[in-house]
Amino acid sequence: MAIFLVRMSPIIGVALASWAHEVDQGSWVVAFLATLLLQIWFYWTSKRCSNEQFGYTKGLFLIGAAMSTGWSYLDLVFVTVALVVAQIVSLFIGLMPSAPATYCRLVHLFYRHRMEQ
Repeated sequence: MAIFLVRMSPIIGVALASWAHEVDQGSWVVAFLATLLLQIWFYWTSKRCSNEQFGYTKGLFLIGAAMSTGWSYLDLVFVTVALVVAQIVSLFIGLMPSAPATYCRLVHLFYRHRMEQ
């Protein structure tokens, strides 16, 4: 759910705004193009932050597992927020020269501060 929220946020934002007032067609086109660019940026980031031993998606799964408490309602909040933050930070990590090592450090940071029941 958190991955979907971040990667589709421009279209979701315009859809939510369309409930309050009418949104012109240009806004939908801009939101679609922004979502497309965001998808491309995430694909590029996933390739930059992955290596043979540790993939980008595996890191997101580990972050989600580390933030899980076993309580459904708390998990919905903690895991969603943690994954949104991790994805946004990883977009900028992908721009660094040592992206795989830095991404592994980010995942390790979440693991060190994991939620325990």
